Amino acid sequence: MEVDKKQFNPGNSDKRAIKWDETLDFPLASQEEEEEVKELRSLLAEDFADRACGKWPDVTGDVRLLRFLRGYDHQLEAAAEAVRDMLQIRDKYNMDEVHESFADVECNNEYFPGGNEVQSLIPGLGTVGISFSGHPVCYVPIGRHNVQRYLEEYGEEHYIKFYLAQVESRMMQLHRLSEKEGRMIKIIIIIDLKGAGLAAVTNKRWRKFEKTFLNPINKAQAECLARLFFINAPWWILRFYNGIKRVIPPNTRRKIAMLGANYRSELLHHLDAGTLQRMLTFGEMNGDKLVDGGGDISIAARSSFERQLVANPGDTIKVEFELKTQGDVDFGVTIFQPPDEGSEEFNGLQESVLVETKRLTEKDGMVVEKIVVPGDGKEQCMLELKFSNTHSWMRSKTIFLRTEVIASLSR
Repeated sequence: MEVDKKQFNPGNSDKRAIKWDETLDFPLASQEEEEEVKELRSLLAEDFADRACGKWPDVTGDVRLLRFLRGYDHQLEAAAEAVRDMLQIRDKYNMDEVHESFADVECNNEYFPGGNEVQSLIPGLGTVGISFSGHPVCYVPIGRHNVQRYLEEYGEEHYIKFYLAQVESRMMQLHRLSEKEGRMIKIIIIIDLKGAGLAAVTNKRWRKFEKTFLNPINKAQAECLARLFFINAPWWILRFYNGIKRVIPPNTRRKIAMLGANYRSELLHHLDAGTLQRMLTFGEMNGDKLVDGGGDISIAARSSFERQLVANPGDTIKVEFELKTQGDVDFGVTIFQPPDEGSEEFNGLQESVLVETKRLTEKDGMVVEKIVVPGDGKEQCMLELKFSNTHSWMRSKTIFLRTEVIASLSR
């Protein structure tokens, strides 16, 4: 009898899953689950026979089967059918061959087939860092994606080859981290909606491609998502989400965090300052020039530019900037620091204003700010320099910016 997998709602009946989703601490199998994994493996014995992947721990090992069990609320028949679906997907796309070539490759986009072309039009960071809870972090700046142009120039088959390699690399990454940490490791995905218009999320050809090809591949991975953060969400997406979230299954809704422009404090409960800096400076316009002697930055009307720097208490941040076009910009600095000793906060950084916002014009010429990072601790802080042109409705601005972190002599 065919099992209707739609009836199962992962984790709804399991109070443990609610706690795990809140803490992002997913244990390996309990004694009861170990017995269920054995029973599931018995149900799948014929399916695994004579398959190369039947002996690969990242594909059919106990932790992978546990993902399916939990994903289908410990319903053995449903989990078994889902594993069989996964095997069919592997057969359809010759994923065992892909595994041989890419399972041991570091999970970064440029290492996969067609990675350079993908990065040019659908950029992202496959692994930008590891969270405090031990999960790899993936960064997806949707506002910079041009899926229409990508599909026109390279086509769906090109992306499938890239994506299959990424999937095999990712599942091996999760398997090895789970073994190392002694608990189930998943992925934290951060989707950046800055600059994303409606076309970026409603492209018909891409939506059809996702539904037909990518979603079945994603479903075959099972219980791999720890948290999905949306950052820089515009008002219309926040309103849309608030309208539909009541119909989203509770287990899925628990994993979603919809954040606007003030997302940094929340992310810094999960990521260290260095990871956040790498994420936010990824692909930054003129980024190479900023590192090597400075460069020009264009700030569109009604927008702002943020530059993140990681430093230690006692270090000096030297900032040189000049407005090169007529008009004015606002400049200010925010610091994110570890909590005070004795604070109840376990992870995350506290946000405070380090330099009050001030308005500067082209008449001010080259402005030089030397900012000493406060504090006497040893943990790194993150400083965010913000140049705002949000007050201008029509005119863009160009600034020259150069930054330098000068280490404290006491270090």
